[in-house]
Amino acid sequence: MENHRLILESLFSESNSKVKIPIEKGDLGLSLDASLDDYKKQITSGEKKWDELSKQINTLAIFNKNKHPDVSKKAVDKREALAAWIDKKRETDPEFGK
Repeated sequence: MENHRLILESLFSESNSKVKIPIEKGDLGLSLDASLDDYKKQITSGEKKWDELSKQINTLAIFNKNKHPDVSKKAVDKREALAAWIDKKRETDPEFGK
């Protein structure tokens, strides 16, 4: 029985803790209510890279999935629209948004 307890303690120790996603309130720089054009401006101006912005929007979708499904859907829809726009832009410039 002692061995089982030690195994469980080692599995759930601090060194094996869950991944923490580093996002703070306001990290997006925009709210989810902002227009797609505002997000596009952030990417085209170089304020944000697409990979970083995509991860942050996905994080919001995941965090809000159960308690606020409407907010989660808004985040998913925004990310998908931006992803389609990025894909179209990358047809002509493969480095766009990187």
